[in-house]
Amino acid sequence: MANPLHLAEFMRGIESWNRWRKNHPAIQPDLSEIDVSKPNMATMNRYWDAADLHSVSLKRAMLSGVFFTRANLQGADLSESLLQGARFWRANLVGTNLTNANIEQAVFAGARLKDANLTGVQGDIAEFDAYPDLLPGMSDTFSAADLQHATLDGAHFEGARFEGANLEGASLVGASLNYVDLRSANLRNADLRHAELVGVNFQEANLEGANFQGAIFNPANPAWKGPLLQGDISSLWLRANLQGADFREADLTGVDLSGANLEGAIFD
Repeated sequence: MANPLHLAEFMRGIESWNRWRKNHPAIQPDLSEIDVSKPNMATMNRYWDAADLHSVSLKRAMLSGVFFTRANLQGADLSESLLQGARFWRANLVGTNLTNANIEQAVFAGARLKDANLTGVQGDIAEFDAYPDLLPGMSDTFSAADLQHATLDGAHFEGARFEGANLEGASLVGASLNYVDLRSANLRNADLRHAELVGVNFQEANLEGANFQGAIFNPANPAWKGPLLQGDISSLWLRANLQGADFREADLTGVDLSGANLEGAIFD
């Protein structure tokens, strides 16, 4: 449960909260389990833009639809939180704990998630790619999310968008990435062992040194648990860089790797 004193400070508004944080740097606020949908939170709108939430506990918080534009969530604990449809435009999530959070349809355009822990998240149709259009109050468009060395083991990202995202060195062991858009993404040295990768778009992605050992690209594999969609569900690899990628024990049945750079790639 949230600390009542910390919650009272937060309810005064973001500007007041940020001043309080600045004046009390030694306090690590506890806002765990707050629920923005409850009547007692009616005075707080869902625009938490530029909020100073670094190292704050928001564990098991119910924050669906909250706007975290340019918010500082570095080192915050958002584990087991409900963040459906939340907006993290240009937010700082470096080292943030999102373990087992629900981020379905959340948007992370321009967000920094380096070293963040997204183990076990539910992120179907989430967006980590660049935002092409200007938004109110913004001077330029958004870049894709930075997920360098982030941990996404066992995460579910069916239909999510990572176009252009930086996943260099990220751990995606056992992740469900079926039908994900990874065009032009950087997955250099990423760990994709035993991941589900049916229908993924890898066109022009950098997969140099990526580890695909035991990964599943074939929906007929009995171990595959993803949803079966209508139409062509084959992976796309045109101009993908697979130099030194490791495909040992991966199920590549029916996969067409023509058009990809396979120099030094390892197969069975």
